[in-house]
Amino acid sequence: MALFFINYHLDPRAGGLFHHSMPFAHTMGPAALFLLFAGFRMAGPSSESRDRSSFIWRGIFALTPLLAMGLVILTMTRGVWLGCVVALLVGSLFMGVKFFAKTSFVLIFSMLLLFIGSEKVQKRVLSQSYAASQSNNERLLYWESNFEIFKDYPLFGIGYSQNNVHVEEYLKKRGVDWLIGGHAHNQYLHFLAGTGIMGLSCYLFFLFYLLKSGLVALFKMSKSSPQYCLLLGAWTGMLCFCIGSLTESNFSIAKNRFVFLFLAAISVSIVARSGISDHKSKLFLDGP
Repeated sequence: MALFFINYHLDPRAGGLFHHSMPFAHTMGPAALFLLFAGFRMAGPSSESRDRSSFIWRGIFALTPLLAMGLVILTMTRGVWLGCVVALLVGSLFMGVKFFAKTSFVLIFSMLLLFIGSEKVQKRVLSQSYAASQSNNERLLYWESNFEIFKDYPLFGIGYSQNNVHVEEYLKKRGVDWLIGGHAHNQYLHFLAGTGIMGLSCYLFFLFYLLKSGLVALFKMSKSSPQYCLLLGAWTGMLCFCIGSLTESNFSIAKNRFVFLFLAAISVSIVARSGISDHKSKLFLDGP
């Protein structure tokens, strides 16, 4: 059921159960990375039972993230592609230099194979198709108009998500009357226009705390720990989400936000239980 396709500007893309390619991609990308790294412990060699049942389960844990990555590719969502590539490479570094080298080789080979073998992927990457070109132009207009909103309301913004409504006025000032109102297609700019410097600062602090506390724990935690791969999966998933935020207001979409907060909850829980977070993180994790 996840392979539903939609016609988006005459350009078929995987839309999944959401019937919309971008929210589907921003959900599946972080989820795929979490399953990939968390699955290493489940799918890896074990001294436990080697019966047929355990072999099947290890196969499922190994295959599921690969299928999820395949769905991300079919969404043709470039921001999530970038997020997945960066997060996968960063995450593989934590698994060791040899693992990073192997991952880089497989990733580069797969990307070249897709680029050479698929005209659709070529046009999407190079923005040669009508849909990709139109998407780029629309994003630039939304970004410029939302920045104009920020300049008029720099401290507290025009109101969270109120820029969705008022951006149409700013578009018309630029002589663009064929675009309707909508979000900023950049989560950071979306916060900046809607909540100003104060709101964006709070959001960036929220992200910084989550990524920093997880990163500190990854450096201090033993790789043989049962929680290590789970934390690495959650952390890379959040990193993918943050990079994807550069091209989509993904945190503003409930289904995407749910996945991010789920990964954040896993990360915070593991960091708190590990007892190896830095002093500043403990101020938040220990509670009263």
